[in-house]
Amino acid sequence: MIERHILGSTEFFKKINLPNDFLLILESIKNFAQNNPLVRGAFVIGSVTRHDFDLYSDVDACLVISHDQERVIHDLKETLASLNQFHITPSLNKLSFFLSMSDDLLSSIVKLDLFVTSSIDDVIPYIYGSYNGQQLVVSLLSDKEGVLSTSLTRILSSFSPEVQLQQYVEFYFNQFVSAFYNASTARSRLDDYRFNFELNIAYHSLVSLSYILHGSREYLFLPKGLLSFLPFSEKKTLEDLRPHQSTRNEFLQWKYLQSFVNLLKRIRAKMLIPPKAFDPLSTQQFLERILTKNLVINFRDVAIINPNRFKPRTLFRSSTLTEYQNHPLFPSFLRLSRIKTILDIRSKEEQEKSPYDFKLLSNYDIKYTPLPIDPYRLSPEEVGVNTGLSDEAQFYAYFPKRYALEVGDILRSIYASEKPVLLHCTKGKDRTGMIIALLFSILGFGRSQIMREYSYSYPRPLAENLSLTFSTIDELGGIHSYLLHHAGMSSDEIVALASHFLK
Repeated sequence: MIERHILGSTEFFKKINLPNDFLLILESIKNFAQNNPLVRGAFVIGSVTRHDFDLYSDVDACLVISHDQERVIHDLKETLASLNQFHITPSLNKLSFFLSMSDDLLSSIVKLDLFVTSSIDDVIPYIYGSYNGQQLVVSLLSDKEGVLSTSLTRILSSFSPEVQLQQYVEFYFNQFVSAFYNASTARSRLDDYRFNFELNIAYHSLVSLSYILHGSREYLFLPKGLLSFLPFSEKKTLEDLRPHQSTRNEFLQWKYLQSFVNLLKRIRAKMLIPPKAFDPLSTQQFLERILTKNLVINFRDVAIINPNRFKPRTLFRSSTLTEYQNHPLFPSFLRLSRIKTILDIRSKEEQEKSPYDFKLLSNYDIKYTPLPIDPYRLSPEEVGVNTGLSDEAQFYAYFPKRYALEVGDILRSIYASEKPVLLHCTKGKDRTGMIIALLFSILGFGRSQIMREYSYSYPRPLAENLSLTFSTIDELGGIHSYLLHHAGMSSDEIVALASHFLK
């Protein structure tokens, strides 16, 4: 049986047993509400009204105003200025204060969350969120026109734990899916900060759904010390999933996916949501698609440069696939990408250190062709010639000369191999980036377009490095002259490149 109460101001202050610091804050809000003509009323929700507050409890209050929110907030700051305060600029209709009565170490620091709104319906989620499984209590501080009490009575009488439960599940479901997607795209572009940020949001969603599952209909709000309310086995599972700084472990996201789908199944089994809502199977398929799409770093269709000119799904580029061969979704990646040929331009040393599972590739009828380029060694006459350039920049500058014949072999293999073709080095950024840039050049794409496609790789490559490659090509007479007289390609082979990739 739900206890629904609206306490009047006199009754509230008579019954309440709060520290003086709390009382002074509430008295200040009450007096402000009664004396400010723009304020229609004020009320308090949460642990303060239920009498189950502790030393770490916040004060949650609401001012219902007629208009001019900016003026009300300004006046409120002046009223509370007599307290030793640190305030936070309001976000939308919420204002937070950190208040203390003195600088004494034992003096309480009280966080006051104050909602300032002209419509009481705006704070219904917060009112319902204060339900603790037994009580839903609101305490009036001021109600000048008597309409606040009527509105609150309506709101409390409409409260349904079952409906709220479904809304909470829906909220955390949507939050998880959104964060999972954002974390996946962040990992694919090597964005450590965003990946960890989004993964923490997904982790919070998992913990919250676990709490709702085990709290069932007894707990609809999310208390402090959330994990302590869960069974040990569940707590241990969630602690193992806790994100760690600077990790882009695609296997961790896979564990998140499995845990989330498992939670949905258990929540539905307990009839906490309608049977047809949040189908675990379709949810799993959708999340797997997100993870599969973003599984391989720097994987993309090079037709992105201009899909109206370049034939889509003929040539892909990426980092090496060998890092993902043991991932549960790697077979799905191979199946959905429909790759028929892999051109591996890593050095022989890199290929030996991280080899392909050729049996796996044969299962998907994928031909593997090694065309090694060693990125690490400059010849003695090349070292230090370009004073002030980094080793990486020198590699870009010397690439067309040093690897001219290899460039010809790779471009020849690109058009002659069964398509779609995947070209990759280790990171899918430098060696792959230069080869693709040279291909785009011979196909007639402008350098600004080529630079834009080149910049899509991660970590972000330096445009000035690729400019060094183009400068060398220009010194050698331009791209056509370079391919004919240095890379060993024929005019017919250059024409074949265009016929295979241009619409």
